[in-house]
Amino acid sequence: MNTMNTLADFHSGEVVLYVPIHAHGDTNHPNVERGVVSSIGARLVFVKFDGQFGAKACEPRDLVKVYQK
Repeated sequence: MNTMNTLADFHSGEVVLYVPIHAHGDTNHPNVERGVVSSIGARLVFVKFDGQFGAKACEPRDLVKVYQK
């Protein structure tokens, strides 16, 4: 979890991890979810998570970008 992330840090199509607050920033926590940014709203980032239908609204501070090579 990165409390410094803002909406400007994310763009549609980027792969991200949702790190719930109880994971304390641990990206290996079992409750971390992987998804793809579908859109950016006025206050929230909308993410389509693996195996789920539709996008869910997430706070930018709860997301971590997955850098792919």
